Amino acid sequence: MDTWKGPIVNVCPHGLAIRLVDGTFCRNHFDSDFSQGGNGFRYRWIPKNEIWIDEQINPEEHPLIAYHECTEVELMRGGLSYDRAHDIAKRREDKLRREERDIR
Repeated sequence: MDTWKGPIVNVCPHGLAIRLVDGTFCRNHFDSDFSQGGNGFRYRWIPKNEIWIDEQINPEEHPLIAYHECTEVELMRGGLSYDRAHDIAKRREDKLRREERDIR
């Protein structure tokens, strides 16, 4: 196992494995645009059945990032472009954040 890539920590509702990774390593070795998280439909260097989350992100953010990435993958599997899927996933993530804030 590579030291920059942690074990699978969870699985999203669509069956994608979620793992924590060293985001700095990913930016330095794969793509400087990697931020917070990613998936294999956006980044060719991430396996298509995985979601990666930067381990430096606050753990409270992990479920929200996973939700965004999982949503993005499902939309792209359905034929949407990354840009369109990302916009929709971002809006859904923002809505979820507002709902969770209102509950607190």
